[in-house]
Formats: sequence, structure tokens, C-alpha cells
Amino acid sequence: MGATIQTGPLPSLVANLGMVYVANTFYGAFLVLFFLSTLVLHHQSLKNKRRSSGSFGTIVYLTLGYILCILITVHWLLSWLMYSHPDYVTRGYMPLSPLHPQPSVILFVQTLVGNVAIFVADLILMYRLYVIWNQSRVMLWLGSIMAMIDIVLIIPYISYFIKHRECWNKGAVIFPFVNLGTTITTTALITYKIWTQSRLTRALGDEKIIYKIIRIIVESAALETLPATAGIATSLVNVRVGLGWAAGEEGRSVQTFAHSTMNAPNLEDGRSSFIE
Repeated sequence: MGATIQTGPLPSLVANLGMVYVANTFYGAFLVLFFLSTLVLHHQSLKNKRRSSGSFGTIVYLTLGYILCILITVHWLLSWLMYSHPDYVTRGYMPLSPLHPQPSVILFVQTLVGNVAIFVADLILMYRLYVIWNQSRVMLWLGSIMAMIDIVLIIPYISYFIKHRECWNKGAVIFPFVNLGTTITTTALITYKIWTQSRLTRALGDEKIIYKIIRIIVESAALETLPATAGIATSLVNVRVGLGWAAGEEGRSVQTFAHSTMNAPNLEDGRSSFIE
């Protein structure tokens, strides 16, 4: 007769050690990309000041990047705090799920910080959508509505824990799906805008439009993984923007499309570049 394999809950020390190892790996990669993107964006901001051109777009990316860095750092520190928590050592086994009836306060805070970090990453995509669509008021309202939905889901999640001392199960499940819907919507609209303009901008370069669309989808998909991965993807976006790659590809396509169309939206002030 074959040996019987007994299964049970994963030891908390093993689970936390694996979690901290993964968190350290992603956090280290994020820090490198964050410092690189910050230097590039600061350099771009100085160039804009010398040219007396607008730098609002660069300021937005820098501000959201700093906020995301703080949130991911807190998320990483909470991973270490959970690993050294006395209850995890003395009890031996402990479910590491926010759906547990009596979750750790540290785990609740870490989950909350992770959700807020992903929300900030979504804001970057929303701003990118707004600029690519020639600063359309429709896209501004759409992004505001999606942001309000995320906030509406986060607030009850906090109040439920304060009142019942346990996580809101439905909120913990619903938020990732709503966040995924936000990312899919913004990515689809950005992709559609680039695709519809591709026939008017092929003379700008030899790069196929499908490559730009794939990059947009990959960047957006990366924002749906771990909070640290969200920071990595956002830093990559900032690097592209700071170096002028996104401005050269997407900004010029918007500008070409605007000048070739008599009824282009939101061109009263003459601005249609990717970054002001």
C-alpha cells in the first residue's frame, strides 16, 4: 500500500519567509526603476523650464510615482513585520488570508495598502488616457467615475473592519475585479485611440502599430499583479515618458491626427502633445 500523504495548513514561518523573499525581490527591482525614472523625469522637468514650456504632465507622473513608492515601501515593511509577529511564531500555523474570520490587523493594513497602491497605479493609466484623447472632457469624467468607484469600495472595507474586527469578505473579492475592469477599460480606450490614428502616422517611422499596442497592454497587465510589480510597471512608463519615447510616438500621433482633422476635439488652446 502506498504511503498516505497528510496535508495541512502551510506553516506560517515558511509562508512568511517565501512572502518576504518575493517581496524583497520585487521591491529591489522597483527601487532601481523608481530612482531611474525619477532622475529622468526631473531632467525632463528642467528641460521644460529652460524651454519655458509646460511641465504639468511631468509633475503629475513624479507626484504619483513618489506616492506609489511610499505605499510600496510600507507594504514591504509590513511583510517583515508580519514575519516577526509573535503570534505567527507561537501558534505555528495561521491562515494568511484576509478572508479569515479573525485576521491579523497587520495583514488587514497590508492588504489595504496594497489596494491603495494599485489604485494609484490606476490613476496613472487614467491620466495617460486623458492626455492621449486630446484632454477630452468625456475621458476626464470617465476616469473620475472609475476612481470614485474604487474609493467607494475601499471606504466600506475599512469601516467594516473597524466595526466587526474582521475583513469584509465581499469587498476583498469585489475590489480586484473592479480594479481589473478599470485597467481593461482604460487600456482598451488607449489602444483604440492609437489604432485609429495609425493609418495617419505610419510615415513617422517604421515601427508597426501592433508593437505599440502590445506594449500598452503589457504595461497595463503588469499593474494588475502584486503592488510591487505595479510600481515596476509604473516606473517603466515614467522612464518611457521622461526619455520622450511615449511623447515621440503617441504625442506626435495625436498632434498629426489633430492637424489632419477639422473637427478634432479639445484643440481650443492648441495643445495636443502627450506631455505638456
